[in-house]
Amino acid sequence: MEMNYYGRREPRCDVMPIHFPTTHSESGRRALRLAKYSFGVGDRFARQAMAQLRACILAARDGIEVVPVWNKSLREHSIVGSKPKQVLEAAEAAVREAYWEGAFHIDAERITVETVVDFLQYGDYLTLDLASAIGRQG
Repeated sequence: MEMNYYGRREPRCDVMPIHFPTTHSESGRRALRLAKYSFGVGDRFARQAMAQLRACILAARDGIEVVPVWNKSLREHSIVGSKPKQVLEAAEAAVREAYWEGAFHIDAERITVETVVDFLQYGDYLTLDLASAIGRQG
C-alpha cells in the first residue's frame, strides 16, 4: 500500500506480483508471502548471491527479518548470456552454503506476455513490463 495524493492508502498499480506454483516449491519453500521487509537483489553475473544474503543475515542478527528477492530481467539475461534457471540455482546455492532458514524468492523481473513462459518454472512471482501497453486503447 502507498499513500496517494489525498493521503489515502492505495495498492501499487505499476507492479503486479503474481504467484505461480513452481517445481522448486516442492523443495520446502512455501507459497509466496512477503515479509514486512523484502530486499530486491540483482545478481547480474550469478556470483554475488552469498554476499547479498550475508546482508540479510546481518539484519537478522539485529532482529530485523529481511527476505531476499533475487531478480533479473530478460534484458539483463540477454546482455550477460544467462538463463532464468541460473538465478534460482545461484540463490539456492547461497541459501545452502549459509544455512539460511528464512524465506527467499525469485522475481522474474520486467518480463512480457511473450516471454513469460521462459520464467514460469523458476520464479516465485513475475513483474510484468506493461510499457508497451501504455497509451493503447482497448
